[in-house]
Amino acid sequence: MNKIGRVTAVVFVISLVAILLIYIKLVYDVVDKAVAMSLAVFLPLAYLYGKRFDALLRLSQRDDLTGVYNRGFIQRLFPKLVRRSQRLRKKLLVFYVDVDNFKVINDTYSHETGDRVLCQLSSLLTKTASKYDYVARWGGDEFVVIVPHTDEEGARVLQRRLGSALSISLNELKTHVHLSVGYAVCPDESADLGELLRRADKRMYKQKFSQHND
Repeated sequence: MNKIGRVTAVVFVISLVAILLIYIKLVYDVVDKAVAMSLAVFLPLAYLYGKRFDALLRLSQRDDLTGVYNRGFIQRLFPKLVRRSQRLRKKLLVFYVDVDNFKVINDTYSHETGDRVLCQLSSLLTKTASKYDYVARWGGDEFVVIVPHTDEEGARVLQRRLGSALSISLNELKTHVHLSVGYAVCPDESADLGELLRRADKRMYKQKFSQHND
């Protein structure tokens, strides 16, 4: 059992015991002083474990730097999204987003500046996507956006919006930060997340290459 599973079990047991003791007290009025003191201990413990559970849940779902979803959460969630899209007979789009020349930003300005760029990018991607979409940091300067229930025309519109979303203004940054974006369609191209990301990544690099040649 993982950490979250253990914490969940502890919270459940403590809460169950506390509820049972309260029920006995209210119905039978046989709870003595010792039991009442136990209640006073159990309920705060349940609260503290609940807070700990929330913290662990966030760690399991969110990227520590940017606050968007992390890779592991999307990998666990994606099969459920596929099943839902199949049930509703809707398409599921997977976008791959990459910051152009991010290494240059880190090397020229600082890694702290690079982190600020990633945080601002995460915020802008979240604002550009809808509340039903999932924005995740995949690693380094790469992000994934999962978009349920749309079509390829919607994908092209969102691709343009995501590609023009980044307009970061930092005092020490003398250049614009550009994004490259590619996408793949589930189930038309695949229902496997890895394969969809490979296809989206290939299209993203094709766009990056064409931008550099313009």
